[in-house]
Amino acid sequence: MKNRTAISTDSVLAATAAAREGMGAVMMSAFLADAEPGLQRIGGSFPELTLQMWVLTHPDLRKTSRVIALIDHLVGRLRRDRARFEGTPERPASSGQVPD
Repeated sequence: MKNRTAISTDSVLAATAAAREGMGAVMMSAFLADAEPGLQRIGGSFPELTLQMWVLTHPDLRKTSRVIALIDHLVGRLRRDRARFEGTPERPASSGQVPD
């Protein structure tokens, strides 16, 4: 059977809605798709689409306490949610400990 294009869009919201309504498959970030009820993965991940994340600051503000606090917070959250962003299964926390 030949693949057909039901809809073509550059909007993540439109593509998600189309997939949710059964119009077909969509390639999207796992952390977005996993949060959508009714969507399921049909293929593996694509390591070649991995992106780096950078935090840029103005040189005059880089060493201020509020910027340092924000960067520490962001890095902590990203590390905590790493599996979610990478699209890998989360490891269950053992004995009530919070994963890092």
